[in-house]
Formats: sequence, C-alpha cells, structure tokens
Amino acid sequence: MFVVIWDFVVRPEHAPAFVLAYGPRGDWARLFRGCDGFVECELLCDAEAPEHYMTLDYWREPEDYVRGMASVATAYQELDARCAEFTSSERRVGNFVKP
Repeated sequence: MFVVIWDFVVRPEHAPAFVLAYGPRGDWARLFRGCDGFVECELLCDAEAPEHYMTLDYWREPEDYVRGMASVATAYQELDARCAEFTSSERRVGNFVKP
C-alpha cells in the first residue's frame, strides 16, 4: 500500500466546504476514483486544534499513483485552484509505503 499524506490548516469559515471536498466521498476522492490502483481518501481532524487536518490518499502501488496523477493532471490543477481558498497553509508531508 502506498499513502500520500498532506497537512492543512483550514480557514474556519471554509471548514464545512473543506470537509466536503477532502472527505472520503468528496471532490478529491471522486477525481481519484477513476484511476486504476486508487483505494481511498481518508480525512483526519486534530482533536486539539480543529483547524488542523490531514489527508491520507491510499493507492495500491507507487506506480499506480504516478499513472493516476498523470491521467488527471489538468482536472487536479483545476480542483486544487478551486480549493485553495479553504486553507491558510498546505504541506505535503510525504509519500509512504505501508510495510
């Protein structure tokens, strides 16, 4: 299993829209669902800092992720631009392999 993890600080007034877009049935999950090897999106909210979220995007293999991202590159950029106002910061934590 291959996992891409992102860290976000969400603007409070945009939290509901952020959760809808980044949740397991949200816009990002729908975008990736059409890619071979995509498994699921998971959204976590920090219990002590409610503006802090993390997303975990699960793929079967690193190669599935690379191919998937290439196949949705234009739509990814459009969705990323549309969602940019939801956050005050966004950081890719990294790409991880589940042993």
